[in-house]
Amino acid sequence: MSRAWRGGLNHRTGLAAEDSVARLYAAAGAGLLARRWRCAAGEIDLIFREPETIVFVEVKRREKSLGEDPVGERQWRRLEAAAETYMVESGTGDIPLRFDLALVGVDGSAEIIRNARIRG
Repeated sequence: MSRAWRGGLNHRTGLAAEDSVARLYAAAGAGLLARRWRCAAGEIDLIFREPETIVFVEVKRREKSLGEDPVGERQWRRLEAAAETYMVESGTGDIPLRFDLALVGVDGSAEIIRNARIRG
């Protein structure tokens, strides 16, 4: 399997995982604001608006059981910096925000961990 082929496969499976998670949030009434939003600080997989909260979602696809936190401290800091940039650029003001983690299995099932990262 070539590196390019694996890269393309990973890209497609990542998109499918994000689609699965986006459907869950939409079914719960959240509005999708952005997908794969990028800035100099990093990329945020999905951004949703709930009635009184902006939700930043990191999506991780997992083939095996999860034994440790799939998002390291350094990545959380990049996500927080990107979220701050998004909030400033979109002019959202002082709306509360939340960081969720979505774990998607090979079967497409998703587990949403709300408040996976408490800002502090």
